[in-house]
Amino acid sequence: MNRRKQRKQAFVLLFQNLFTGDSASDIIESAELSEDTQVSDFSKEILSGVIQNRETIREYIKTNAGDWRIDRISRVAMAIMEISIYEMLFRSDIPVEISINEAIELAKKYGGKDEFVYVNGVLGSVNKQINEDKAK
Repeated sequence: MNRRKQRKQAFVLLFQNLFTGDSASDIIESAELSEDTQVSDFSKEILSGVIQNRETIREYIKTNAGDWRIDRISRVAMAIMEISIYEMLFRSDIPVEISINEAIELAKKYGGKDEFVYVNGVLGSVNKQINEDKAK
């Protein structure tokens, strides 16, 4: 399974977590039992990493969401942005441009009309903030 498909798998699992609040291990177990699917190691790492670091990730979203309160952001956009920000913060092997581009593609496919524009804007601002934080 290529990275794009693994990222999509992680998105679906994280989206479920946003609705249920279930742990990563429960979601993975449920997915593998109910769908007769093997969850990739990359998807598992993304899901677990986002859940473990959600507070930090959400701070970046809150700071860069513009006039939007975090509770107004759709769960689709939230899951997509959480994955991308996790990758920016904790996966130095993934270029930021790839992470943002993949997020935009997921938002185009699963988000509301023009939601990809919002996702792109927030992630661009987050990337700038992360770079500024690293420079300090």
